[in-house]
Amino acid sequence: MKDNQRDDRNGGNHIKRVLVAGSTGYLGGFVCRELTARGYFVRALARSPEKLSELRDSLDEIVEAEVTRPEALEHVCDGIDVVFSSVGITRQKDGLTFRDVDYQGNKNLLDVGLRAGIQKFVYVSTVDGASHRDLDIVDAHEAFVDDLRASGLDHTVVRPTAYFSDMGEVLEMARKGRVWLFGSGTNRVNPIHGADLAVACADAIEGHETELAVGGPQTLTWRKVAKLAFDTLGRQEKVSCIPQWSVWPLVRLVRIFNRHQGELLAFFTTMATTDLVAPPTGTRTLEQHFKGGTGMKVEDLSQFGRPLGMPKKAQRKMLGIVLAALRDKFGLLGMAPFFIKLLAEQRRIRKAHPDLVAKAAEIGPEVAKNLVLLPALFNVTARRDGREQAYEFVKDIFQRVAVHSMPAIYQIDELVQCEGDSFDNFKKFNVAMFEAMDRQGSWRSDEIVDEGDRLRIHVTSCANVELFTAIGCPELGKLGCDHDLAGYPVILDRVDAEFRRPCALAKGDDSCDFNFYRRGTAPPTEHLNK
Repeated sequence: MKDNQRDDRNGGNHIKRVLVAGSTGYLGGFVCRELTARGYFVRALARSPEKLSELRDSLDEIVEAEVTRPEALEHVCDGIDVVFSSVGITRQKDGLTFRDVDYQGNKNLLDVGLRAGIQKFVYVSTVDGASHRDLDIVDAHEAFVDDLRASGLDHTVVRPTAYFSDMGEVLEMARKGRVWLFGSGTNRVNPIHGADLAVACADAIEGHETELAVGGPQTLTWRKVAKLAFDTLGRQEKVSCIPQWSVWPLVRLVRIFNRHQGELLAFFTTMATTDLVAPPTGTRTLEQHFKGGTGMKVEDLSQFGRPLGMPKKAQRKMLGIVLAALRDKFGLLGMAPFFIKLLAEQRRIRKAHPDLVAKAAEIGPEVAKNLVLLPALFNVTARRDGREQAYEFVKDIFQRVAVHSMPAIYQIDELVQCEGDSFDNFKKFNVAMFEAMDRQGSWRSDEIVDEGDRLRIHVTSCANVELFTAIGCPELGKLGCDHDLAGYPVILDRVDAEFRRPCALAKGDDSCDFNFYRRGTAPPTEHLNK
């Protein structure tokens, strides 16, 4: 998605703020990552925040609270535009029932959200829920849907068929030698991967549907699912079907001793003996999932083929780092006078260099913004500390930001999960990015050569270097280089790569030579990187 499209969806300059409830679940993690990739502010609600350790780079805030305790939720929706909830209970905890969590927990969130003035509530229920309200788990979901509709709040009820994680149970049975199916095994289902469903959920935040049934790209019978599991493992297919008439007496018996487990058994039996087919979406197949791949190609990444830019999450990190640096440098009392001078300097630059600002705007809004903001920051600091110290101050900020921005620029968490060799995917990403920058006019490349274990990109001009020089701050042309030197080491090991740049326009050379080597094949000249 292009930046201007993202801004339009998010209301121009306003970044929508989303509370994700159910963030530690299968779907919740994918939703957090998808929303972050789209530039949303993401606040995760979790009963056990320690379970979010792998997601921390995709979150702006984490709030520890239990949806079943209304008093703990009092301020979780403050400043929030949209609540997304996939909250539900599978394993019984603390004596809680489906009604306690799936209904009342979500009702508590809705009540808090309404008081806080949220704009929308996106809720994940079950496909064709109205037809299965005889089941406790479905009735709890649908009771909340009833309340959500009655609230008058803008909302979307997302109704997925089945998750790929559910299909993992079939693979586990195949590993043990036999798959047991309820009924004949001929009922159809088009399960969906969590990442594909997360895209649909994010689209629901931005869309206007009140109901959204969604399934994956393939429709299979349960027997076909079992066959895929055995084929994946390279084992002989052994499938046994349990007649429906023999299951329901067992359900009633289990209900007597454990209502919760009995209702889960009833739910799974019903779902396995009912066609669960919804409009298909996504690209990830169950076969790819069983084989351990994500089914995602590097070309599918949202930033593939986009010019280099500071992702919005990194921009927010940068703002926090800038504020911390200013506080350390000037103290809290000194920050106000500094900001007054900073604003005045930005006005002066716009007035003194309208042609340069217009030229930067033609390249892109981020280039235009940085052409005013960074020289203003540099100039105000230079008047106090001198140009050399001012550059070191700005450089330190950029290098601290780089450890966050470089992984975000390359979508490194997603890139390393893409099908294929990580280094080859890294090369593809770079080729697409540099070609996009050449079209944009921010960097001009006259040569891109892929030699297998080495990708060489020869850059002949850089708009930032030229613009910063023309505006009277040539030192700032080096910021990109210094950002790279701090940022690339954070990601290179993850893509089996090494980086060499023996010459750089901003460091006085007549060109810039980017070299990405497969790890272990680069010359021992890292100390000469510019």
